[in-house]
Amino acid sequence: MPRAQFPLALKHSYFWWALSLLWSVKIFWFSTGTFRGAATGRVLRSVLAALNIVLSEGTFRLVHQALRKGAHVAEYAVLFLLLYRSIGGSGFLRWKPKTAALAAAVCVAYSLTDELHQVFVRGRGPSLADCALDAAGGLAALVILRTISKHRGRTIES
Repeated sequence: MPRAQFPLALKHSYFWWALSLLWSVKIFWFSTGTFRGAATGRVLRSVLAALNIVLSEGTFRLVHQALRKGAHVAEYAVLFLLLYRSIGGSGFLRWKPKTAALAAAVCVAYSLTDELHQVFVRGRGPSLADCALDAAGGLAALVILRTISKHRGRTIES
């Protein structure tokens, strides 16, 4: 009996959904105790020492905090783009408002569940400020995608 052949579009759909799921798992993993502030601080100190960079304690705390909070924005910008592609199918750079709204809503919902997860992680805690940063990351990706779409002269689909 011959093996079933999946249409190419369906294969691509599975691929993008799998990437979205893997990225969500990565975000979940980054919310574990392995990546609490003290642990990432040790890594940053090691990197700075290897590069022979010396910072005052106040500057170190500022850089460390900026990197940790910037990671929230970057993680959810990537999640938004993966979800947008997964939900919207082909024509990634074509603006699809409903797809963008759904991808943004999923990002915010996932952010809230991720912060809830941190309630149960020793050394971590929930933060609505982090949810706001996560939402800002998704929104930044949405704005960039919309700007690129507009710049490329794609038609707007409702």
